[in-house]
Amino acid sequence: MVVRDISFGMVILGLHCTLVSLPGFYCFVCKYFNLKLNEFLSTSKILIVQKDYRRIFKIYQELARVLTFIDDFLCYSAFVFVLCGMVGLFWSICSFILFFDFDYLIYFCSFVVSMHYLMMMQMIILPASDINLGAQMARDVIISLPGWFPQQHDELKIRIRRGLNKKIGLTLWKIYKIDKSLFISAIGTLITYGVLVGTLGSIHSSQKN
Repeated sequence: MVVRDISFGMVILGLHCTLVSLPGFYCFVCKYFNLKLNEFLSTSKILIVQKDYRRIFKIYQELARVLTFIDDFLCYSAFVFVLCGMVGLFWSICSFILFFDFDYLIYFCSFVVSMHYLMMMQMIILPASDINLGAQMARDVIISLPGWFPQQHDELKIRIRRGLNKKIGLTLWKIYKIDKSLFISAIGTLITYGVLVGTLGSIHSSQKN
C-alpha cells in the first residue's frame, strides 16, 4: 500500500513538473526574444537617422529567421499545452460545481487545479501574444522604410516584396496566430460551459437521489 501510494505520488509529481517546466521554457524563450524585438525597435530609430537601412534589413531578416524557427519547433507543443489547459480548466470547474456540497477539500483541490491550468495557459498565450505584437511593430518599421529613404524607394520596395513583406509570429500548430483575445475568450467560454455542464450534472444527480 505504501509503495503504491509513493509511486502514485511520484507520477503526479513528475506530471506536474512536466506540465510546468515545458510551458516555463516556452515562456522564457518568448521573453528573451521579446527583448530582442524591443532592442530592434530602438536600434532601428537610430539607424534611420544614420540612413543605414541595409543594417535594418539585416537585423530584421535574422530576427524573422529565428522567430520562424521557434514557431516551427514549438508550435505543436504550444497547441498541446493550451489544449490540455483548456480541458483541465473545464474539468476542474465542472468538478467544483458537481462536488461543491461534499467536502471543502474537494473545493480546495478544484481551485488549485484550476489555477494550475490557468497558469499553464497564461505562460503560453500571453508571452506569445507579446512577441506577435512586437513582430508586427518590427514589420511596420520595415514597411515604412521606403518613406524614410525616398532616394532608394524603388529598391526598398523590391526588397520588401521579395521576402520581407511576409507576416511572422507564433502560432498554435500553424492553425491560429496567438493573441491576447484568445486567452480572454477561452477563459470566458470554459467558465460558462463548465458552470453549465456542472449545474446540469448536479441537477441530474439530485434527481436520482
